Amino acid sequence: MAGQGHCSVPRFRTAQRQRRRPALLVRAVSRCATVEHARQIVVRRDRRPGMVLPLEGRQGMKIALVLAHYTSTGGGTERWTHHHAHMLINAGHEVHLVAEYFDGAPHEATCHHVDPAASTMRPHRLKFADTAERLLRKLDVDVIHDMGDGWYCDLFMPHHGVRRAVYNQRTKILTPPHRWMRPAAFHLLPRYVLFKAMEKRQYAPDNRTTYLAVSDMVGRHMQHYHHVPAERIRVIHNGVDAELFDPIGSYPHRRELRRVLRYELGVDGRVVFLLVAHDFRLKGLTPLIHAIGSMVERDLPVALIVVGREQTSRYELLAERCRCRQSVRFVGAQPDAIRYYHAADAYVQPTYYDSCSLTVLEALACGLPAITTRFNGAAELMQSGLHGHVIDNPDDIDELVQALTKYLDPQTRQGAGLAARKLAQRNTIEHNFERICNVYEQIAHDRPSRHVKSA
Repeated sequence: MAGQGHCSVPRFRTAQRQRRRPALLVRAVSRCATVEHARQIVVRRDRRPGMVLPLEGRQGMKIALVLAHYTSTGGGTERWTHHHAHMLINAGHEVHLVAEYFDGAPHEATCHHVDPAASTMRPHRLKFADTAERLLRKLDVDVIHDMGDGWYCDLFMPHHGVRRAVYNQRTKILTPPHRWMRPAAFHLLPRYVLFKAMEKRQYAPDNRTTYLAVSDMVGRHMQHYHHVPAERIRVIHNGVDAELFDPIGSYPHRRELRRVLRYELGVDGRVVFLLVAHDFRLKGLTPLIHAIGSMVERDLPVALIVVGREQTSRYELLAERCRCRQSVRFVGAQPDAIRYYHAADAYVQPTYYDSCSLTVLEALACGLPAITTRFNGAAELMQSGLHGHVIDNPDDIDELVQALTKYLDPQTRQGAGLAARKLAQRNTIEHNFERICNVYEQIAHDRPSRHVKSA
């Protein structure tokens, strides 16, 4: 049914070796014969997970991390879990990974393979959660931390937010005829019937689960849609690796990389806005293209770079209709987006829903002003007008244009960029990790001893 074993990937580097790398990097880049060679070195350096020193005065715990697919190069949930697993290991904890498949898992962790075929439930998501529960009941660990794919856990952390809230926000994107049909569709379409079945188990009133919300917005949605008592919710905003994502001025050679990339994309001499996303519609690309078109019509020197894996044909046609096709660059999915942060002048994500956007936090850490909406949990950390701009309604094109226009001024961008960097340094992954470990300790202290079933 389920197998386990140590994951075979290279061992994680020590903190001492990591601290030496920036100086070594600069020396290596100075010897590079080409800019492309320098870029490859930067890409390799930028892959490493965040560091944390071993915890003093604390006893190591056995932590199980549960998610459907463990991969070191996936979306936000997968990347966050990968970094968190490494940090737990470096802090001296015993890490158990519970997933259907693994890619790039740390060697020091113990991997437990979940085989959904062993379950008689349908569909696949229910199979995974059911099989994972049976595996976890036999696992001797202190804390089970689920990322949103199962239902048997001590700490439930839905990185995606609350499904019904996401559904309601998606409704706002639709044209009126489709919008009117959405309430009925939620109760009839198989996809949403599945989500309802999952959340019924995940938010069952008789469980002892502690809920970790990545923003106040998600915490409110847990209470509103699932009646979770406030005392069972812990709000911990996402953190950012402020060493990995840092301003372009941190390494002199990056200015040359920025110049080359902007030249290659044909955006040199313009104020460049950036969007990094994998769900263009939900993240507000449509109103953003309308805003860019409005600015181009006024002969403002702007360009938009869009990074993400999604079909772009409909958005290319929209840019044609808005007469800004030559100002919008679609570059597809990128394994390392850092060089695009460094090529940009400001970050913009007029999202309809984002539990707590990691890309906004990454942009802030890179010293970019961020423009987003109140439907983004990361906006709770920002002060509108200081770190960027928080828009009330993603469909308000005029407000979006005003916000973008504000950051055409280089002095305004510089001041907001410095404030953005300071904000990111107060909300690092190390702070996030420390607070989550405090929740682990509280759970382990308060929870009765787990009865472990024999295999």
